[in-house]
Amino acid sequence: MGLTARRADFPSLGFRKQEEVCWHLADFKVKLLPIVWEILSLDQHSSRAVQATCVARDSMKYFRTVTCFIKCRGRILILKRAPSVHVNPSLRSPVAGRIRSRVSPEMQAYKEIREETGIERRKLRLVKRGRKYTLQISASVRASVQPFLFESTTIRVRLNWENTDYRWVEAANLSRFRLIPKFDLTLKALELR
Repeated sequence: MGLTARRADFPSLGFRKQEEVCWHLADFKVKLLPIVWEILSLDQHSSRAVQATCVARDSMKYFRTVTCFIKCRGRILILKRAPSVHVNPSLRSPVAGRIRSRVSPEMQAYKEIREETGIERRKLRLVKRGRKYTLQISASVRASVQPFLFESTTIRVRLNWENTDYRWVEAANLSRFRLIPKFDLTLKALELR
């Protein structure tokens, strides 16, 4: 799929920033994200039209996720993923999930915690919103991860189908478990390591 845009078509943009063109084209409900830009010619000193081509990359998939560490009484909650789940089966992880709609990352975090652990929002206190980072999951999949750290007033957990076991663990003992890949990136983003 390709789309060609000329400066004459979008005079207010001037093609100074690729993102501006991308968002302008998105306003016309053209599905172009994720996008690879190929600037064919750029002549800022004349009135000739500048041509750019936007190509949608069907092979690359992007998604947004939240990862939620929950602490209680100085320990961190880790869940054991069910063998039947598609992502990281039988490995230990914090609460995590995709952001599937226009919900804020913070609201999605509370939703995932309630779904996966049964811990209600009123029993949680947001301690920290970590630095967002990008995780290359495979050659064709990239995720934007928003980490959170919560303090819980309860150690009671009610698991859903995604997990089979849970443990409240001291941070120093996390390495004793089979953890999901890149577990340490979230710890670093929250400055827990």
